[in-house]
Amino acid sequence: MKKIYLVAESGRPKEILDAWRQEFLDGMKAYREIGLEFGARTTMGFPFERPSGFSFRRNGQPEGWIQPQSRGFSRPKKTNTADQDRLAAIKFPHNPEVVISKELGLAQSVDYEKNGKKSSQRLGGFRTFGFCWSVRGDETLNDVIVTAPDYRSLLEDPEITNIAWSPEGTGPEIPEGFRQVTEAEVDLIFAEDKRRREIYEGTDTEISLMCDVHTPSDLFRSMQSAMSQFGRSLVIDFTCDEGGMDILMSYESTHLKVHPALEKAARRIAPLLVKCNAEDWDETTESSGRILWRHGEDPFLDMDDQVNDWSHESYIETDMLEDMEFEEPTAATAPE
Repeated sequence: MKKIYLVAESGRPKEILDAWRQEFLDGMKAYREIGLEFGARTTMGFPFERPSGFSFRRNGQPEGWIQPQSRGFSRPKKTNTADQDRLAAIKFPHNPEVVISKELGLAQSVDYEKNGKKSSQRLGGFRTFGFCWSVRGDETLNDVIVTAPDYRSLLEDPEITNIAWSPEGTGPEIPEGFRQVTEAEVDLIFAEDKRRREIYEGTDTEISLMCDVHTPSDLFRSMQSAMSQFGRSLVIDFTCDEGGMDILMSYESTHLKVHPALEKAARRIAPLLVKCNAEDWDETTESSGRILWRHGEDPFLDMDDQVNDWSHESYIETDMLEDMEFEEPTAATAPE
């Protein structure tokens, strides 16, 4: 049976599969960590399922484990309940095929009649669905891509009747939130993400050098240049109290992580940008706000001061940076 490719890019498919993937990755990380503790080389098992054991060097298994078999596979003996319990306690998600059918309603098998004969078929062979994802330029994970059966080949066959899908309650309807793509488009997604990773890695040194300056005004100009060159706009959300200034940072209108060197520079200059428009403010003043800094423009400050009971919305008077200095020694605070 032909396959189709579904990108879980929005709605319930994205919510369900992103959550499953994170639980899977967390579970595999926990297995790798406990495997190192046991002296294992790697985990072993079927893809995307809870590992069934570990691979050990010859005679390298812990006490209470079975003798290593093919490819060094070993697991705790039935009498070794202590290690069995430790492994069972690791949180691990259901098989993703179960998730796809139970949560998103896609069928795994079908019963039907054709030319008067009844037939049963597990769609896709041993595995009905496949799963993959690429890594973006900033090392975040792109959307989950599901390989699924092309249900249309059954639905469009005029000789097939009395179709019944399994598990019960599932069917061939593709949920909203999936975007169907071709195999070539999947290859393109992976190739484009690889290209962006190479570009991202190549900009590390360049951005770091641009932001390695000694005065607030020079840092501001360097950041403006870097943001314009790489087409990024910054959103800097902050809250302040007696403990200091807490900052959350993102790019506007994109899911990419802020480049580490640019983030360090922004954290360094953010308090001074606020002070340009609020001279009596400091980082322990109970306040909150946002700096929206679009490349090619001056940053805009939207801020509430709970202590002095005032709000401020205006472009930042960045000329004030010429008269400011960094309080900390440059060697300790300059972006790496």
